[in-house]
Amino acid sequence: MSNFRHSFDDYLRGNATIDATVSALSEDLRGQAGLAAVHGAFIEAMYRGGALPGDAYEALMRQINCAQPQRHPALPADDGDDKTVLRPGKSALRQNLQRANPASEPVAAGADSSTTGANTTTSSTWSDPAHWTASSAGPIGTGSIVKARFVLEEALGKGGMGTVY
Repeated sequence: MSNFRHSFDDYLRGNATIDATVSALSEDLRGQAGLAAVHGAFIEAMYRGGALPGDAYEALMRQINCAQPQRHPALPADDGDDKTVLRPGKSALRQNLQRANPASEPVAAGADSSTTGANTTTSSTWSDPAHWTASSAGPIGTGSIVKARFVLEEALGKGGMGTVY
């Protein structure tokens, strides 16, 4: 059993303070950061079961949240310009987007992004999926480019009404 679990049991029996328990949790997480999810689930279960008071729960969960690694890469700094930002690391998809529409520049949100030319329209066509991609592109799927601006990176789910990308 970990130092945290011993200290936690002592806290529940009234033989340790919450500060000592938080310190034991911090030591365990420094040794094995991967235990954050396991300890977090245990703390959550004890709180929901009524064995752990709210203030102790909050103190322990703050420690858990500090120990867990950042899951999402930080977005670029907001320079006040409201443009579409592509995720880093998707260079193949960006190249496909540039090949599909080489002369295009990012369009600010709220601006008219309609164009004229083959397989495009001169008005907003969000309500008609047939106009989202070139007609020769085939069915919409992962890797498709929508409105010469958006790349469908991955399918998130599929159901009776279609696929969510």
